[in-house]
Amino acid sequence: MVRIRHRSKRGAEAVFSLNAEPGKNVLLSGTFNRWDMRHGIVMKDQDGNGTYTCVLELEPGIYEYCFVVDGFLAADRENERFVVNEFGTRNSVFEI
Repeated sequence: MVRIRHRSKRGAEAVFSLNAEPGKNVLLSGTFNRWDMRHGIVMKDQDGNGTYTCVLELEPGIYEYCFVVDGFLAADRENERFVVNEFGTRNSVFEI
């Protein structure tokens, strides 16, 4: 899930969260980091309950993203907006 907070003319904070099994390696990748899987954004499970989160400061625009869970790509099941990518899978979409 992505939630937008603290909007301004310069952009906003995008808060990403994913519920998964505790102990997983969860990364975030998307157009905001040029889909660089080697340098994916680490999502932390602060409480050890399987809720992985991260916060990004982003400029206004339309962004595509996906989660990477233990090396496997996963679209955001809680986000109804998506596009089909060149591989025939889904990228989740949001706008700031």
